[in-house]
Amino acid sequence: MSRRRKVALALLSAMALVAAGEIANAQPNERASGDTAAPPYTLEVDSDAPDVISFEVLAARIGSDLGGAVARPGAAAASRAAISIRYRDRELTVRAVHPGGRLLERSVKAEGDDAAVQREAVLLAGNLARDEAREILDALAARPPAVLVPEAKPEPKPAPKPAVDEGTQRISVAFVFPLATNSARPNVTSNLNFSVFYGRVGTVRGVQLGGGFVYATRRVDGVQLGVAATAAAGPVEGVQLAGGGSLATGSLEGAQVGGAGNIVKGWMRGTQLGGVANVALAGVSGVQLGGAFNGSRGSMSGVQISGGGNVVTRNLIGAQLGAVNVAESVEGAQLGVVNVGRKVRGVQLGAINIGDDVEGASIGVISISRDGIHPIAWTSNLQYMNAGVKFATKYTYTIAAVHYGTLEGDFGNVGTTAALGGHIPVRGGFDLELQGALTHLVPRPSQSTKTGNVWLAPQVVAGYSFASHLRLFAGAGRRLPLSVDLGRDVVRPEVLAGVQF
Repeated sequence: MSRRRKVALALLSAMALVAAGEIANAQPNERASGDTAAPPYTLEVDSDAPDVISFEVLAARIGSDLGGAVARPGAAAASRAAISIRYRDRELTVRAVHPGGRLLERSVKAEGDDAAVQREAVLLAGNLARDEAREILDALAARPPAVLVPEAKPEPKPAPKPAVDEGTQRISVAFVFPLATNSARPNVTSNLNFSVFYGRVGTVRGVQLGGGFVYATRRVDGVQLGVAATAAAGPVEGVQLAGGGSLATGSLEGAQVGGAGNIVKGWMRGTQLGGVANVALAGVSGVQLGGAFNGSRGSMSGVQISGGGNVVTRNLIGAQLGAVNVAESVEGAQLGVVNVGRKVRGVQLGAINIGDDVEGASIGVISISRDGIHPIAWTSNLQYMNAGVKFATKYTYTIAAVHYGTLEGDFGNVGTTAALGGHIPVRGGFDLELQGALTHLVPRPSQSTKTGNVWLAPQVVAGYSFASHLRLFAGAGRRLPLSVDLGRDVVRPEVLAGVQF
């Protein structure tokens, strides 16, 4: 064989070996591309606050942290870990089930705002799914207990990097900053800062006093007093007092007093007193007193008092006094014209009370709860035909009704009845109710009476519920005359029976 043929044969053999290797390496990939492999991770979420914790909110972030796809639980099991997250009443429980059945689980009390809760959920899910959780779990276990019950003090939202401390100048004076003794050091720490129109320092450790607007770029430990307005770009421990308004972009521990309004962007501990409105964007532990409005975008432990409305977007432990009071859940009291709470453990006192789930006393002209509106009809020996609506909560109720036909007026007059009562469940569908009814008999135009008859009737009523909207009842009482133009002015016994739908 010639040398040229030998070289050609060697080249062909080398090319064949390379091609065979490529085919061998390509075959597994081709099978994988056609294979419906299980996702590395699955995520199942059970949450009572889907705007905070949900699959849509967390899946992408957990997948980015783990470096793999995260899917909903389906026909195929997760190849690396099945993650489940439960978020109820701010209790966060994260579980990761690994191949072979190995289970890791951790429950913590969620702290901070929505973003902080989401970060904690992603952090726990990622560490449990990787089984690298020991360090983070030990840190969480060593975390100090919450100050606010049942919710811990939320961590403030991440703020812009604070201004750099530029040393100390015990006394600083300004006309209109930067026409000031600290013009070259706007972020200086000052014990006394005085300004005519506008004063600015970094940190106040003492008093900042101005005829117009005063501003601290870092924090306030002491007093800010501005005729127009006061503002701090960091936390405040002390007092902000202004004829117009006060603003703290960090947390506040102390007091804000503003002729118009006050705003705390972080957690507020202390007192807000505003001529128009007070707002805390993270939560409140203390008192809000506003001429028109108080608001807490978060939980509150304390008291809100206003001439207009009070709003707590989460849990309220304390009291609200205003024309309109609104809270997610209430442990305490709401006193106003209109009171609204999803879960109420306490007292609602107002003209209109609305509660999805009420355990306590809801006293008003109209009190509405879940399945709490019932048509009602009854008859008695003194008022022959009665029909109306019963607004019931778990333990209290009100009735608004009309009647036709009475012992005094026969079937010539109509009248109205309003009742307020308490409901006592007994057992097996039986119950007992104690009520006071106020009845007005309206005179006909042809009658010479002025006001008609007005009676007050204390009554005891026993009932049996066949279903949530079918109850039979019967009772007795005495009718006491308050004003009588028709018939005899005497106390009469009364027996009644009826049906509630």
